[in-house]
Amino acid sequence: MKTCRGCAFEGSTNFEISDSLGIIKLYDIITEDNNPSDMDGGSISKTLVLVPTKIGTTTFKLYKFWKQERTAEDSVRFSSYSIEVKN
Repeated sequence: MKTCRGCAFEGSTNFEISDSLGIIKLYDIITEDNNPSDMDGGSISKTLVLVPTKIGTTTFKLYKFWKQERTAEDSVRFSSYSIEVKN
């Protein structure tokens, strides 16, 4: 995932997942900025670390929020992913 660098959303970009079966958990969000320190703008990379909690197949929603305080409009911005966890 990416977000803008040096914009109003850089510090507030956050992610959550919704997995009704509880198979996947968002464990960590790692931010990497590979731009030169004297460069204005650009984008930063957000690596989402997902961990399995049990085996099975699920479809989960990944939400991206740009504000600390979430609104109803934020809840409609998501991507769906299917994943199978094997032992």
